[in-house]
Amino acid sequence: MAKKPEYIVANGCLQEGSRLILQGEPFSPATPELAARLLAKGKLVEARGGGKPQEADGEGA
Repeated sequence: MAKKPEYIVANGCLQEGSRLILQGEPFSPATPELAARLLAKGKLVEARGGGKPQEADGEGA
């Protein structure tokens, strides 16, 4: 059984070997250190049930 993705690509895209992971797609980093680095740079967000990051809608409109 495949491991459930823990994160969603939030900004840009990532490359893992020859695989390209686009913004909005699920991603499971190989190590906790890699996850921490990508979270700190804003490339990933933690997955929450629905599987897609929430987009800012410009509050106050």
